Amino acid sequence: MTAVAVNARGARRIGVGAFAVLDQVLFAGASFSINILLARWLPPVEYGAFALAFFVFLLLGALHTAVLTEPMLVFGASVYRGRTRAYLGRHVGLHALVSLASGGALALVALGVWLAGSGAWPSLLALALAAPFVLLLWMLRRAFYMELTPRGAVAGDAVYFVSTLAGLYGLHATGHLNADRGVLAMGLGAAAGCVVMLVVLRPDLRGGGIGWRELGVRHWEYGRWSALAQGLFWASGQILIMLIPLVLGLRELAAVAAAGNLFRPLNPLLQSLQTVMLPATALAASGGATMSTLRGRLRRYLLFAGGGVLLYGLTLSAFAGPALHHLYHGRYDTQRLVVFLFALSYTVSTVVQVQTVLLKATGNVRFVPRLWAVSSVFVLVFAVPAMLVAGLAGGLVVAIVSYATAGVIAWRRTRTATVAVA
Repeated sequence: MTAVAVNARGARRIGVGAFAVLDQVLFAGASFSINILLARWLPPVEYGAFALAFFVFLLLGALHTAVLTEPMLVFGASVYRGRTRAYLGRHVGLHALVSLASGGALALVALGVWLAGSGAWPSLLALALAAPFVLLLWMLRRAFYMELTPRGAVAGDAVYFVSTLAGLYGLHATGHLNADRGVLAMGLGAAAGCVVMLVVLRPDLRGGGIGWRELGVRHWEYGRWSALAQGLFWASGQILIMLIPLVLGLRELAAVAAAGNLFRPLNPLLQSLQTVMLPATALAASGGATMSTLRGRLRRYLLFAGGGVLLYGLTLSAFAGPALHHLYHGRYDTQRLVVFLFALSYTVSTVVQVQTVLLKATGNVRFVPRLWAVSSVFVLVFAVPAMLVAGLAGGLVVAIVSYATAGVIAWRRTRTATVAVA
């Protein structure tokens, strides 16, 4: 009987793991496919407008994850265990409030962009309508992991993937595809996926006696430092993205986004690695491991993650010409240097992110926002002059140097940090 139970538990873990991997593949594959198809089908200026809206959306996603999704995973499996449906119902309500605020802010940004004379305002306005549904999808798919049942997340992600791509293809085939309609297609596809997930999860929107104030305070106490770090991390890389259309135009932004798409498959892999590295390092730290031992672990992580990203980037750079030509029908064939600079940028950024794992795991999380703040300020000060002198390449070199500066500061901090967690 014991052997049967062990085998059953083992089979369940394998099943959960398989569905978790499939969930990640579908979710990341949707983002990758959407960007590749739009870069392939839209004129560069139109794709640049979509890319601007998409990068703004990534900021919203990072903040939403820090303040809502990550606390949900922690408290849903601990404080509110046994009241999952009620907790999730309250969470959907919090999401609605956050979406209302973020949608209004995006509408104001779109108004400002319109007044500034930029053609990107329709995409930002479309994002104000689409983002609540896509962010709800992000949150609901993670809700399945509170009870380790990712099968429902796979079903919702599959509907999102198919619905969005079908919508984009239909718009393209009928000649109606543009940047803002591409954003709206994402929103409609996400809404369809959300319906599937909500039917499976069945959240109790009445909240089951869980107070709004209690929930809001608990989440804010947990998520404020993470939100600050996520916002500054986004700023360290995406401030340049915001500056490019102002200095060089949407066409150049489209070139950056097209080259960056080639590195998009790295994102879920790096997130998965950090998901493994952080608890493992925290467990070692709480178990009494010395800082010398933890630094040795950090060096191995750096070699594995940083070396892997560099190898991927250099290989991609070697074949950048054919890759760009076949993916984009020759629209971005001249951007091979941009691909190489992206390879260096991703590598140095990964080195910084891996070092933050040690800082977080040893209780030095408050230092992490400072790293990304240094990188952000560096880009703000030097990116515009660099782009005026050397164009797109100049801006990307500044981004690389900003990450390298943050990496040196992080390395020095890991030399002196002590374990601050029990």
